[in-house]
Amino acid sequence: MKLKSKKIFILKFTFIAIIAIFFNIGFQYLFLTIFNNDSIEIVYIAMILATSFTLLLKFWLDKKYLFEFKFNKLSNLSKKFSLYSINGIFTTILFWIIETIFYLIFENKIMVLFGSFLGLSISYVVKYYLDKKIVFT
Repeated sequence: MKLKSKKIFILKFTFIAIIAIFFNIGFQYLFLTIFNNDSIEIVYIAMILATSFTLLLKFWLDKKYLFEFKFNKLSNLSKKFSLYSINGIFTTILFWIIETIFYLIFENKIMVLFGSFLGLSISYVVKYYLDKKIVFT
């Protein structure tokens, strides 16, 4: 990969990750604010819902803009999304562990969201390498 195209790729990856992170954290913040409750159960519900919605958004962004992958059949799309989701299980566990650690240490909505940011940042880098090798080949 040439230097210029590598820089463009890094910018695209970073931009997509920022969009997904803000979407995920924004959803969690909204959910936690609406329920006005920092209990671990509410935090877990927020994490699950935000992760589910972000999975769909990030798959579409990665497919279209990062890997520039086109599908000629719906069955191919379904297969790729399944592989993408399976890869996401490992990285989601990593992200949730980091966020949960921040909850257990700080028991504070802002620190939980910071843990979410940190966990998502790490897991998106790991997920990129998994997706590049397994999903978008």
